[in-house]
Amino acid sequence: MTNLPDDELLRRFVKGDGDAFAQLQVRYARLVYSSCLRETREATLAEDAAQGVFLLMSEKAKGLVGHRSLAGWLYRAACLVSRNLVRSEERRRRREESYRAPEPDDNAWAAVEPHLHDAIDRLRPDDREAILLRYMREQSLAEVGEALGLSENTARMRVNRALERMRKHLLKAGVALSTTVLATLMEQRAAYAAPDALLKKGVSGTVGAAATVTLFQALLLGLGSWAAPVATTAVVASVGLTGTYVAQTFRTPEGLQLLAPLEGQWRGEIEYADDLSGRQSRFDTTVTVDSSRTAFSWTAQYAGTTSVDRMTIVPEGKDRYRIENGGVQSSHRLDGIYALTREGAGRFVFDGRSPILGAEVRLTFATSTNSIRLREEIRRSESEPYRLRNEFTLSR
Repeated sequence: MTNLPDDELLRRFVKGDGDAFAQLQVRYARLVYSSCLRETREATLAEDAAQGVFLLMSEKAKGLVGHRSLAGWLYRAACLVSRNLVRSEERRRRREESYRAPEPDDNAWAAVEPHLHDAIDRLRPDDREAILLRYMREQSLAEVGEALGLSENTARMRVNRALERMRKHLLKAGVALSTTVLATLMEQRAAYAAPDALLKKGVSGTVGAAATVTLFQALLLGLGSWAAPVATTAVVASVGLTGTYVAQTFRTPEGLQLLAPLEGQWRGEIEYADDLSGRQSRFDTTVTVDSSRTAFSWTAQYAGTTSVDRMTIVPEGKDRYRIENGGVQSSHRLDGIYALTREGAGRFVFDGRSPILGAEVRLTFATSTNSIRLREEIRRSESEPYRLRNEFTLSR
Protein backbone atom coordinates (compact mmCIF):
# COMPACT_ATOMS: atom_id res chain seq x y z
CA MET A 1 0.00 0.00 0.00
CA THR A 2 2.93 2.34 0.61
CA ASN A 3 3.59 2.46 -3.17
CA LEU A 4 0.01 3.22 -4.22
CA PRO A 5 -0.69 6.71 -5.63
CA ASP A 6 -2.73 9.17 -3.60
CA ASP A 7 -5.88 8.83 -5.70
CA GLU A 8 -5.97 5.06 -5.23
CA LEU A 9 -5.57 5.44 -1.47
CA LEU A 10 -8.40 7.98 -1.48
CA ARG A 11 -10.65 5.58 -3.42
CA ARG A 12 -9.94 2.84 -0.90
CA PHE A 13 -10.62 5.16 2.02
CA VAL A 14 -13.96 6.29 0.52
CA LYS A 15 -14.92 2.61 0.39
CA GLY A 16 -14.16 2.25 4.11
CA ASP A 17 -10.48 1.28 4.24
CA GLY A 18 -9.10 3.08 7.31
CA ASP A 19 -5.56 1.84 6.66
CA ALA A 20 -5.52 3.72 3.35
CA PHE A 21 -6.26 6.98 5.13
CA ALA A 22 -3.60 6.20 7.75
CA GLN A 23 -1.09 5.77 4.95
CA LEU A 24 -1.96 9.19 3.55
CA GLN A 25 -1.47 10.71 7.00
CA VAL A 26 1.96 9.14 7.32
CA ARG A 27 2.87 10.24 3.80
CA TYR A 28 1.98 13.90 4.33
CA ALA A 29 2.41 14.40 8.08
CA ARG A 30 5.73 16.24 7.71
CA LEU A 31 4.45 18.57 4.98
CA VAL A 32 1.22 19.41 6.81
CA TYR A 33 2.76 19.90 10.25
CA SER A 34 5.62 22.04 8.90
CA SER A 35 3.18 24.26 7.01
CA CYS A 36 0.97 24.61 10.09
CA LEU A 37 3.91 25.40 12.37
CA ARG A 38 5.11 28.22 10.11
CA GLU A 39 1.63 29.78 10.25
CA THR A 40 0.87 29.30 13.96
CA ARG A 41 4.44 29.59 15.35
CA GLU A 42 3.32 27.43 18.27
CA ALA A 43 3.79 23.65 18.43
CA THR A 44 0.51 22.87 20.22
CA LEU A 45 -1.56 24.97 17.83
CA ALA A 46 0.31 23.47 14.87
CA GLU A 47 -0.56 19.96 16.04
CA ASP A 48 -4.22 20.91 16.43
CA ALA A 49 -4.24 22.56 13.01
CA ALA A 50 -2.64 19.51 11.41
CA GLN A 51 -5.32 17.31 12.96
CA GLY A 52 -7.90 19.70 11.54
CA VAL A 53 -6.37 19.44 8.05
CA PHE A 54 -6.53 15.65 8.04
CA LEU A 55 -10.09 15.80 9.39
CA LEU A 56 -10.96 18.12 6.50
CA MET A 57 -9.30 15.74 4.05
CA SER A 58 -11.38 12.84 5.42
CA GLU A 59 -14.56 14.87 4.97
CA LYS A 60 -13.70 15.90 1.40
CA ALA A 61 -12.10 12.60 0.37
CA LYS A 62 -14.76 11.73 -2.22
CA GLY A 63 -14.24 15.02 -4.05
CA LEU A 64 -10.45 14.65 -3.92
CA VAL A 65 -10.41 11.33 -5.74
CA GLY A 66 -8.55 11.93 -8.97
CA HIS A 67 -5.75 14.02 -7.42
CA ARG A 68 -2.63 12.06 -8.25
CA SER A 69 -0.75 14.17 -5.69
CA LEU A 70 -2.37 15.82 -2.69
CA ALA A 71 0.64 18.00 -1.80
CA GLY A 72 -0.75 21.23 -3.22
CA TRP A 73 -4.24 20.77 -1.77
CA LEU A 74 -2.91 19.85 1.67
CA TYR A 75 -0.50 22.81 1.68
CA ARG A 76 -3.31 25.29 0.95
CA ALA A 77 -5.58 23.58 3.48
CA ALA A 78 -2.84 23.74 6.13
CA CYS A 79 -2.40 27.47 5.59
CA LEU A 80 -6.13 28.21 5.73
CA VAL A 81 -6.88 25.97 8.73
CA SER A 82 -3.89 27.37 10.64
CA ARG A 83 -4.87 30.99 9.99
CA ASN A 84 -8.44 30.31 11.07
CA LEU A 85 -7.20 28.54 14.18
CA VAL A 86 -4.90 31.42 15.12
CA ARG A 87 -7.82 33.85 14.78
CA SER A 88 -10.09 31.55 16.79
CA GLU A 89 -7.45 31.14 19.49
CA GLU A 90 -7.03 34.88 19.78
CA ARG A 91 -10.81 35.34 20.09
CA ARG A 92 -10.92 32.57 22.70
CA ARG A 93 -8.17 34.22 24.73
CA ARG A 94 -9.96 37.58 24.62
CA ARG A 95 -13.23 35.90 25.60
CA GLU A 96 -11.61 34.05 28.51
CA GLU A 97 -9.99 37.28 29.64
CA SER A 98 -13.38 38.97 29.68
CA TYR A 99 -14.87 36.06 31.68
CA ARG A 100 -12.10 35.95 34.23
CA ALA A 101 -13.19 37.19 37.61
CA PRO A 102 -11.19 40.12 38.98
CA GLU A 103 -8.45 39.30 41.45
CA PRO A 104 -9.64 39.75 45.03
CA ASP A 105 -8.65 43.00 46.69
CA ASP A 106 -6.34 42.09 49.56
CA ASN A 107 -7.03 45.37 51.35
CA ALA A 108 -10.81 44.94 51.03
CA TRP A 109 -10.68 41.40 52.38
CA ALA A 110 -8.38 42.46 55.22
CA ALA A 111 -11.03 45.02 56.21
CA VAL A 112 -13.94 42.57 55.91
CA GLU A 113 -12.54 39.43 57.57
CA PRO A 114 -12.29 40.69 61.19
CA HIS A 115 -16.04 41.46 61.11
CA LEU A 116 -17.16 38.47 59.05
CA HIS A 117 -18.19 36.16 61.89
CA ASP A 118 -20.18 38.89 63.58
CA ALA A 119 -21.93 39.80 60.31
CA ILE A 120 -22.92 36.15 59.73
CA ASP A 121 -23.96 35.60 63.36
CA ARG A 122 -26.38 38.55 63.13
CA LEU A 123 -28.23 37.03 60.15
CA ARG A 124 -31.56 35.28 60.57
CA PRO A 125 -31.09 31.48 60.69
CA ASP A 126 -32.47 30.89 57.18
CA ASP A 127 -30.26 33.62 55.70
CA ARG A 128 -27.22 32.32 57.59
CA GLU A 129 -27.83 28.82 56.26
CA ALA A 130 -27.98 30.11 52.68
CA ILE A 131 -24.70 32.05 53.08
CA LEU A 132 -22.88 29.08 54.60
CA LEU A 133 -24.01 26.72 51.84
CA ARG A 134 -23.29 29.21 49.04
CA TYR A 135 -19.87 30.46 50.13
CA MET A 136 -18.44 28.06 52.72
CA ARG A 137 -19.56 24.87 51.01
CA GLU A 138 -19.19 26.53 47.60
CA GLN A 139 -22.50 25.22 46.33
CA SER A 140 -24.31 26.51 43.27
CA LEU A 141 -27.57 28.39 43.75
CA ALA A 142 -29.44 25.36 42.43
CA GLU A 143 -27.77 23.18 45.10
CA VAL A 144 -28.53 25.74 47.81
CA GLY A 145 -32.17 25.72 46.75
CA GLU A 146 -32.29 21.92 46.73
CA ALA A 147 -30.75 21.71 50.23
CA LEU A 148 -33.19 24.26 51.65
CA GLY A 149 -36.28 23.12 49.76
CA LEU A 150 -36.39 26.26 47.60
CA SER A 151 -36.37 27.05 43.91
CA GLU A 152 -33.09 28.29 42.45
CA ASN A 153 -34.53 31.79 42.00
CA THR A 154 -35.74 31.91 45.64
CA ALA A 155 -32.32 30.72 46.81
CA ARG A 156 -30.73 33.52 44.79
CA MET A 157 -33.00 36.11 46.42
CA ARG A 158 -32.26 34.72 49.88
CA VAL A 159 -28.49 34.87 49.33
CA ASN A 160 -28.75 38.43 47.95
CA ARG A 161 -30.89 39.46 50.92
CA ALA A 162 -28.34 38.03 53.34
CA LEU A 163 -25.46 39.75 51.54
CA GLU A 164 -27.28 43.08 51.75
CA ARG A 165 -27.78 42.65 55.50
CA MET A 166 -24.12 41.72 55.92
CA ARG A 167 -23.12 44.79 53.89
CA LYS A 168 -25.15 47.07 56.20
CA HIS A 169 -23.57 45.52 59.28
CA LEU A 170 -20.08 45.95 57.79
CA LEU A 171 -20.89 49.59 57.00
CA LYS A 172 -21.69 50.19 60.67
CA ALA A 173 -18.29 48.66 61.48
CA GLY A 174 -16.65 51.19 59.15
CA VAL A 175 -16.22 48.92 56.08
CA ALA A 176 -17.93 50.42 53.02
CA LEU A 177 -18.31 48.23 49.94
CA SER A 178 -21.02 47.18 47.49
CA THR A 179 -22.98 43.95 47.68
CA THR A 180 -21.35 42.84 44.41
CA VAL A 181 -17.84 43.33 45.82
CA LEU A 182 -18.81 41.53 49.02
CA ALA A 183 -20.17 38.58 47.02
CA THR A 184 -16.94 38.42 44.99
CA LEU A 185 -14.80 38.50 48.13
CA MET A 186 -16.91 35.80 49.78
CA GLU A 187 -16.72 33.56 46.72
CA GLN A 188 -12.97 33.90 46.31
CA ARG A 189 -11.76 34.15 49.91
CA ALA A 190 -14.29 32.86 52.46
CA ALA A 191 -13.57 29.11 52.24
CA TYR A 192 -9.99 28.10 53.01
CA ALA A 193 -8.46 24.93 51.60
CA ALA A 194 -8.13 22.26 54.27
CA PRO A 195 -4.69 20.79 55.10
CA ASP A 196 -3.81 17.55 53.32
CA ALA A 197 -3.78 15.66 56.60
CA LEU A 198 -7.49 16.39 57.07
CA LEU A 199 -8.37 15.25 53.57
CA LYS A 200 -6.77 11.84 53.97
CA LYS A 201 -8.80 10.57 56.92
CA GLY A 202 -11.33 11.50 59.56
CA VAL A 203 -10.03 13.36 62.59
CA SER A 204 -11.35 13.14 66.16
CA GLY A 205 -10.16 15.30 68.98
CA THR A 206 -11.05 17.92 71.56
CA VAL A 207 -10.45 21.53 70.68
CA GLY A 208 -8.92 23.53 73.51
CA ALA A 209 -8.83 27.28 73.99
CA ALA A 210 -5.56 27.62 72.08
CA ALA A 211 -6.58 25.39 69.16
CA THR A 212 -6.62 26.73 65.60
CA VAL A 213 -9.56 25.82 63.38
CA THR A 214 -10.46 26.68 59.80
CA LEU A 215 -12.79 29.57 59.08
CA PHE A 216 -15.56 27.14 58.20
CA GLN A 217 -15.16 25.17 61.42
CA ALA A 218 -15.15 28.38 63.45
CA LEU A 219 -18.37 29.54 61.81
CA LEU A 220 -20.05 26.28 62.79
CA LEU A 221 -19.38 26.91 66.50
CA GLY A 222 -22.52 28.11 68.20
CA LEU A 223 -24.90 26.65 65.59
CA GLY A 224 -25.76 23.57 67.70
CA SER A 225 -25.61 20.03 66.30
CA TRP A 226 -25.46 20.61 62.56
CA ALA A 227 -24.74 18.24 59.70
CA ALA A 228 -23.96 19.41 56.18
CA PRO A 229 -24.64 17.15 53.16
CA VAL A 230 -21.21 15.79 52.29
CA ALA A 231 -20.27 15.53 48.61
CA THR A 232 -16.76 14.18 49.09
CA THR A 233 -14.36 13.91 52.02
CA ALA A 234 -15.67 14.85 55.45
CA VAL A 235 -14.00 15.62 58.77
CA VAL A 236 -15.65 14.71 62.09
CA ALA A 237 -14.43 16.73 65.08
CA SER A 238 -15.59 16.23 68.66
CA VAL A 239 -15.54 19.83 69.81
CA GLY A 240 -15.29 20.33 73.54
CA LEU A 241 -17.28 23.57 73.40
CA THR A 242 -20.74 22.60 72.24
CA GLY A 243 -20.97 19.21 70.56
CA THR A 244 -20.31 17.25 67.39
CA TYR A 245 -20.11 18.79 63.92
CA VAL A 246 -19.75 17.46 60.41
CA ALA A 247 -18.08 19.78 57.93
CA GLN A 248 -17.03 19.29 54.32
CA THR A 249 -13.35 20.17 53.97
CA PHE A 250 -12.84 19.55 50.26
CA ARG A 251 -15.19 20.06 47.36
CA THR A 252 -14.65 18.34 44.03
CA PRO A 253 -16.00 20.51 41.15
CA GLU A 254 -19.57 19.54 40.35
CA GLY A 255 -18.80 18.27 36.85
CA LEU A 256 -16.18 15.86 38.14
CA GLN A 257 -18.56 14.69 40.90
CA LEU A 258 -21.13 13.84 38.23
CA LEU A 259 -18.58 12.03 36.07
CA ALA A 260 -16.76 10.13 38.84
CA PRO A 261 -19.28 7.22 39.01
CA LEU A 262 -18.53 6.45 35.35
CA GLU A 263 -15.00 5.26 36.15
CA GLY A 264 -14.15 1.85 34.72
CA GLN A 265 -14.47 0.06 31.38
CA TRP A 266 -17.52 0.21 29.12
CA ARG A 267 -18.48 -1.52 25.87
CA GLY A 268 -21.01 -0.68 23.20
CA GLU A 269 -21.06 1.22 19.95
CA ILE A 270 -20.59 4.66 18.48
CA GLU A 271 -22.85 6.07 15.80
CA TYR A 272 -20.86 8.56 13.76
CA ALA A 273 -22.24 11.13 11.28
CA ASP A 274 -19.84 12.60 8.70
CA ASP A 275 -19.47 16.35 9.31
CA LEU A 276 -20.20 17.30 5.69
CA SER A 277 -22.16 14.51 4.04
CA GLY A 278 -24.09 13.44 7.14
CA ARG A 279 -23.43 9.81 6.19
CA GLN A 280 -23.71 7.65 9.29
CA SER A 281 -21.47 4.77 10.33
CA ARG A 282 -21.37 2.51 13.37
CA PHE A 283 -18.41 0.99 15.14
CA ASP A 284 -18.16 -1.32 18.12
CA THR A 285 -16.20 0.52 20.76
CA THR A 286 -14.52 0.06 24.13
CA VAL A 287 -14.28 3.07 26.43
CA THR A 288 -12.07 3.39 29.50
CA VAL A 289 -12.99 6.12 31.99
CA ASP A 290 -10.53 7.48 34.56
CA SER A 291 -11.60 10.02 37.16
CA SER A 292 -9.97 11.98 39.97
CA ARG A 293 -10.67 15.16 41.94
CA THR A 294 -8.77 17.19 39.33
CA ALA A 295 -9.57 15.65 35.93
CA PHE A 296 -11.71 13.19 33.99
CA SER A 297 -10.54 11.25 30.94
CA TRP A 298 -12.47 9.23 28.36
CA THR A 299 -10.44 6.93 26.09
CA ALA A 300 -12.30 5.27 23.20
CA GLN A 301 -10.99 2.51 20.92
CA TYR A 302 -12.92 1.45 17.81
CA ALA A 303 -13.13 -2.11 16.50
CA GLY A 304 -11.60 -2.59 13.06
CA THR A 305 -9.63 0.68 13.18
CA THR A 306 -6.39 1.94 14.68
CA SER A 307 -8.04 5.14 15.94
CA VAL A 308 -7.97 5.99 19.63
CA ASP A 309 -9.77 9.10 20.90
CA ARG A 310 -8.92 10.60 24.28
CA MET A 311 -10.99 13.36 25.88
CA THR A 312 -9.87 15.03 29.12
CA ILE A 313 -12.09 17.37 31.13
CA VAL A 314 -10.30 19.71 33.56
CA PRO A 315 -11.94 22.31 35.88
CA GLU A 316 -11.20 25.85 34.72
CA GLY A 317 -13.42 27.83 37.11
CA LYS A 318 -16.86 27.68 38.63
CA ASP A 319 -19.06 25.63 36.28
CA ARG A 320 -16.41 26.05 33.54
CA TYR A 321 -14.23 23.25 32.19
CA ARG A 322 -11.43 22.92 29.66
CA ILE A 323 -11.75 19.98 27.29
CA GLU A 324 -8.57 18.65 25.71
CA ASN A 325 -8.39 15.97 23.03
CA GLY A 326 -5.76 13.69 21.57
CA GLY A 327 -5.03 10.09 20.80
CA VAL A 328 -3.79 8.00 17.89
CA GLN A 329 -5.18 9.19 14.54
CA SER A 330 -7.85 11.01 16.50
CA SER A 331 -10.41 13.20 14.74
CA HIS A 332 -12.28 13.96 17.94
CA ARG A 333 -11.15 17.58 18.29
CA LEU A 334 -13.33 19.34 20.84
CA ASP A 335 -10.68 21.48 22.54
CA GLY A 336 -12.14 24.56 24.20
CA ILE A 337 -13.83 26.00 27.28
CA TYR A 338 -17.20 24.49 28.19
CA ALA A 339 -19.95 25.47 30.65
CA LEU A 340 -21.71 22.82 32.72
CA THR A 341 -25.48 22.72 33.13
CA ARG A 342 -27.69 20.07 34.78
CA GLU A 343 -30.94 18.87 33.28
CA GLY A 344 -32.02 16.43 35.97
CA ALA A 345 -30.87 13.24 37.65
CA GLY A 346 -28.27 11.45 35.55
CA ARG A 347 -28.39 14.03 32.76
CA PHE A 348 -25.94 16.93 32.36
CA VAL A 349 -24.54 18.98 29.51
CA PHE A 350 -21.23 20.63 28.60
CA ASP A 351 -21.66 23.52 26.13
CA GLY A 352 -18.68 25.14 24.41
CA ARG A 353 -16.93 25.90 21.15
CA SER A 354 -14.24 23.95 19.31
CA PRO A 355 -11.88 26.20 17.31
CA ILE A 356 -10.71 23.11 15.40
CA LEU A 357 -14.19 22.29 14.18
CA GLY A 358 -15.15 25.95 13.92
CA ALA A 359 -18.43 25.07 15.59
CA GLU A 360 -20.34 25.21 18.85
CA VAL A 361 -20.36 21.83 20.56
CA ARG A 362 -22.83 20.28 23.00
CA LEU A 363 -21.91 17.14 24.95
CA THR A 364 -24.89 15.55 26.68
CA PHE A 365 -24.32 12.77 29.22
CA ALA A 366 -27.30 10.57 30.16
CA THR A 367 -26.13 8.05 32.75
CA SER A 368 -27.40 5.34 35.05
CA THR A 369 -25.68 2.68 37.14
CA ASN A 370 -24.92 0.43 34.18
CA SER A 371 -25.29 2.60 31.08
CA ILE A 372 -23.93 5.72 29.42
CA ARG A 373 -25.28 7.61 26.47
CA LEU A 374 -22.93 10.41 25.37
CA ARG A 375 -24.30 12.51 22.54
CA GLU A 376 -22.07 15.01 20.74
CA GLU A 377 -23.83 17.66 18.65
CA ILE A 378 -22.47 20.64 16.71
CA ARG A 379 -23.71 23.74 14.95
CA ARG A 380 -21.84 26.34 12.93
CA SER A 381 -23.89 29.34 14.08
CA GLU A 382 -26.61 30.23 16.58
CA SER A 383 -29.16 30.40 13.77
CA GLU A 384 -28.69 26.69 13.03
CA PRO A 385 -30.08 23.78 15.06
CA TYR A 386 -27.65 21.36 16.65
CA ARG A 387 -27.06 18.20 14.60
CA LEU A 388 -25.62 14.84 15.60
CA ARG A 389 -21.89 14.30 15.17
CA ASN A 390 -21.64 11.10 17.15
CA GLU A 391 -23.32 9.20 19.95
CA PHE A 392 -21.90 6.56 22.28
CA THR A 393 -24.26 3.93 23.69
CA LEU A 394 -22.39 1.91 26.32
CA SER A 395 -22.96 -0.55 29.15
CA ARG A 396 -20.79 -2.16 31.83
